[in-house]
Amino acid sequence: MSLTIVVITLIFSAFFSGIEIAFVSSNKLKLELDKNSDSFISKTIAIFSKDESNFIATMLIGNNIALVIFSISMTELLHPFLQNISSSFLLLFTQTIISTIIILITAEFIPKAIFRINPNYMLKIFSLPLIFFYFLLYPIVFVMLAISGFVLKYIFRLEINEVNQLFSKIDLDEYLESLTQYTNSNSGNNTEVEMLQNALELSNIKVRECMVPRTDMAAINIKSSVEQLLKL
Repeated sequence: MSLTIVVITLIFSAFFSGIEIAFVSSNKLKLELDKNSDSFISKTIAIFSKDESNFIATMLIGNNIALVIFSISMTELLHPFLQNISSSFLLLFTQTIISTIIILITAEFIPKAIFRINPNYMLKIFSLPLIFFYFLLYPIVFVMLAISGFVLKYIFRLEINEVNQLFSKIDLDEYLESLTQYTNSNSGNNTEVEMLQNALELSNIKVRECMVPRTDMAAINIKSSVEQLLKL
């Protein structure tokens, strides 16, 4: 029985860890564009993408619950194999090391590496279980966020400004790259894409690189006629 619980909790921990890194690594612009479609999956993703703090907190709480149950079950599972250890400290240390190694490999490194490969696709695949756990754990998340907000605001006197960034420059750049590949493969006109890419590069260009030096300027009197202007 303990082995079954250990395996199940590891699967849940891997799920919550993978979804967390998938949401953080996802292209927010693509998520916003997917909201315009009428598919059930897009509407589901739109629900938990409205509030990032609630979603991340839900994944963390779900992962912590799975890890607590895993630790209890793992202790019972390892007890017959470690009962010859007389020192309670050494017994606890050995159980902790074994449990930590198993968690890091199976519930942290591997799932996060897999979910990071194509985060947007992973969010779509697991949208149904996501929305289930989101509403299941929402009461706990609401209470925990309320308590943490109260402590930060009234005890530590910190202002809480929740600003949800729809998408970043990196998201837009990735979307333009995928759009460029699509237009090139279909022999389409990518003039607008190039204009947007040039606009993204403006932050890396100094003003003096865009301006004409004063010695190279062609000037004319403001009272001059159009014919004189055309002769320049």
